[in-house]
Amino acid sequence: MPLFAALFASVLGGLSSLLLAIKGAEWGLRVTIVVAAGAAYLAIVVAFSAVVAPWFAAITSSGYGLLLGLLFPPAAGTVLAVLAGFWTLIIGKRLSVRLLKMTAP
Repeated sequence: MPLFAALFASVLGGLSSLLLAIKGAEWGLRVTIVVAAGAAYLAIVVAFSAVVAPWFAAITSSGYGLLLGLLFPPAAGTVLAVLAGFWTLIIGKRLSVRLLKMTAP
């Protein structure tokens, strides 16, 4: 009976280790993609706030810029950042799927 218990524990231990390795790699890839997408979104928002927003404010303070201010409200920067983040996420997903297919047997 102890021999059967040792065999059973060994088989289940090996199976659980295999499943943990497979699922761990999948979760690691998902976490990496989410962190990369969040970092890309944050970089886009910071770049917009630091560079584009002051430049845009200087443009819209002129007479011609008032028309531009009506065409592009302040929320436009956030919308552009969300769209850029979305496409970054799509491209990252496609790249990760390609890399996963290249490494999978």
